[in-house]
Amino acid sequence: MILAVAVGLSPYIPLLIYSGAARLESGPEIRPEFDFMMSWEFLGILLVVIGLDIILGKLPATAAYVTRLGWFTKPAAAALIAASYVDASAPHLIVAIAVAIGLAVLVHGGQVWLIGRLRKVLKGFERVAVGAYSELGTVLVAVFAFLAPALGAALAAIMVAGGLFLGFRRWNSET
Repeated sequence: MILAVAVGLSPYIPLLIYSGAARLESGPEIRPEFDFMMSWEFLGILLVVIGLDIILGKLPATAAYVTRLGWFTKPAAAALIAASYVDASAPHLIVAIAVAIGLAVLVHGGQVWLIGRLRKVLKGFERVAVGAYSELGTVLVAVFAFLAPALGAALAAIMVAGGLFLGFRRWNSET
């Protein structure tokens, strides 16, 4: 579930780390029906999409579209990771997918809210700031989710708490 928080921040980076780790056999074991996630083609497509997401998510003309797309891509990426995990039994699999989707949507909603809250303060650079914060946090949370799950969970909590702090903070004359 730690990865679901990372997916809520940026959908493609955790998917790349998860799939790449499974391909290198140093991460999770993916169920056979999801073997396509370990193919070079899938990983290559993810790299291209990550680049597009990072660039287009910051440009004023395209950022709103990328944000709207996130309402679909983030839950889909979270569901894909949860569904592909080999250790999930059938009854728990549905719950795991539902929780992963819920966490991804919740974190994405918080991200959209934070962008709106920072708009007056950062005067057009709020998407760049929140995007950079999200992408760095995504990499750290996703990597530590495999290396040290407790640390990954702590980083995910810190990322969410940091976003809430920034969003609820009173900025100069803003009330």
